Amino acid sequence: MKTETNQLVLGKYLQGRYQIVKCLSSGAFGKTYVAKDTWQRSQPLCVVKHLKPNGTHPEQWEFGRLLFKSEAQTLEKLGSHELIPTLLDCFEDGQGFYLVQEFIAGDLLSNQMPTGKRSWRHWSEAQGTQLLQEVLGLLEFIHSQGLIHGDLKPNNLIRRSSDHRLVIIDFGVAHQIKPNQVKQSSSFSKRLKAPVLIRPLGYIPIEQLSGKPCFGSDLYALGMIAIEALTGLSPWQLKADPDTGEVCWQQYASVSEPMAVFLNHMVRYDFRNRFNSAASARELLQLLINTTEFPKGIKTTINHQASSRQNIGNSMNQSEEIASMSVSKAPITTAESQLCPSQASFSELALALWPKVPPLLAGMGVGMATVNGIALSFGVYSLLKVAPSNSGLEFLERAIEQYQLGNLNEAIRLIKSVPDDSDVYNESVSAREKWRHEWKQASAQFEIAQQAFNQQQWVDVLIAAGRTPNIDYWQRKLKPLVEKALPEVEAVSQRLLQQAYVKAAGKDFTGALALLRQISPETPTGAKITPKLAEYNHKQHIRAEYLLQQAYNLASERDFYRAQQYLSQIPQGTSTYETAQVKLVEYSRKQHYLEEVERKVNLAKAVVEPHLRFSDPFSKESFISNDGNNENPKLNPGNRWQEVSPKSKRVTPLL
Repeated sequence: MKTETNQLVLGKYLQGRYQIVKCLSSGAFGKTYVAKDTWQRSQPLCVVKHLKPNGTHPEQWEFGRLLFKSEAQTLEKLGSHELIPTLLDCFEDGQGFYLVQEFIAGDLLSNQMPTGKRSWRHWSEAQGTQLLQEVLGLLEFIHSQGLIHGDLKPNNLIRRSSDHRLVIIDFGVAHQIKPNQVKQSSSFSKRLKAPVLIRPLGYIPIEQLSGKPCFGSDLYALGMIAIEALTGLSPWQLKADPDTGEVCWQQYASVSEPMAVFLNHMVRYDFRNRFNSAASARELLQLLINTTEFPKGIKTTINHQASSRQNIGNSMNQSEEIASMSVSKAPITTAESQLCPSQASFSELALALWPKVPPLLAGMGVGMATVNGIALSFGVYSLLKVAPSNSGLEFLERAIEQYQLGNLNEAIRLIKSVPDDSDVYNESVSAREKWRHEWKQASAQFEIAQQAFNQQQWVDVLIAAGRTPNIDYWQRKLKPLVEKALPEVEAVSQRLLQQAYVKAAGKDFTGALALLRQISPETPTGAKITPKLAEYNHKQHIRAEYLLQQAYNLASERDFYRAQQYLSQIPQGTSTYETAQVKLVEYSRKQHYLEEVERKVNLAKAVVEPHLRFSDPFSKESFISNDGNNENPKLNPGNRWQEVSPKSKRVTPLL
């Protein structure tokens, strides 16, 4: 089997300790593998991230070393959190740099999204709210350490099997922000002119594309993930308002107006108009959850809240008047702006939640009469003035859109229009080659899936779908095939799982593992069997040790024949397998010597007493002398019966 030059060979040992089991994923800077820690008794799984520079130039390796050290320091800094994988080890060799992390058994969030391969249903508002609560808590911790994740997306969130909580992974592009840097960026943003209206790329906001990520960049990414879950549309498929650049998504989702307002505040085009921190966003989300129990909107609640505020004190009335002034200054909502909620929606939300806002703001250090705090919290701000757009990035953005829609030739034509002096020219050149390769691969995998579908080979349909690049056009074509194949493969997976349970009940863990490994990982059952694989693997090792001990006991009684039977049951891949193979050779030799002794004894008896019948060489009576004494013949086997301790073989890692 051919492998890429920068891909580790399966079964290879790193540092003589970590044995590569399978490749998880590959990216621009390296590959990620699942490995076994063979130095620990239970041989737990771990994740090895291999960073290998593209080339042999010293500067390339030095740059790779900087990335390696940066990510290692980030993981070490964040490792105390229970929902961030622990850094176990880090080292380098002639083939690159390695980070060894805790293995998280679970399912990628991307598989559970409506745009994934295992689920096609839009999420409910309750599910979206839970997602926001979980990830905002994680971001609050990460940001408190002065770090920006920088690559938040469904593929970097895992729903852990043990407790169904979200774990965040991949800090390869995490960015450290110094304490004074936040203040500088805040003051600098006030001097900024209106931002250039260029479309964000997927989960990456415009300020991050410009090389100036901030805490709001992670909030934007999380907001886009929630919108994707609620609408069933990827960020590439969503349009933007041509005047403001705001994402238009509400017509595709069924959510309450307060939730729509909250999400729009997270994904504002200008980072200065988003929440200023994950902590404030989480607190306001909790306030929204506690306050809004009205699925049909907030207008009725606004009226009720307005009437109930008539008896509030003078200071409250003064604040309400100022808030009302903010509403009156809001621009008139047009048919076009209904797709992207204006500042009036935020003002309405502020008024609807007003009775519970002052205590929150007071706890955040804001006075009750300070309306600026309300404006910042709920997004009462003016619309952006649009500046001319960057043509190079525009061409790239339009090319990506056409590529996802299935118009490859048009996408290539557009991407060739990117000027040579554009900041995204190099990206456009690499994207052109990558798209041609991915399109060819997707077309070939679709043909395989179609042929397997016609032959009712359902597992092959799912395998081909899983190998198809994530291009919306091809994913839409595969969707009906996968929808038909998935239930069929799931039924087979359930039968295999039940058979594995039966094997395990009979202590045949090797057979149980063989059955579990036949279950397709693309099925819901396949996504849940990781704990069972680990359990049966552990029990298989325990049984192997038991069989080895039984063999030792029988050998001490010179029953080498039965000892060999026990040893032959020890499966390959267990910690005692190599010892068992050495003992099989040893006990086979001793069994042969024992049979030879008995043969000579029987020959001697036949000469002395010809009238005696030839005795069974395997009978224990052959060791009994003719006169009835139970003494063995005076043969000196020397040290032939001595138990031989197999020399421990040091595993030399393959280079």
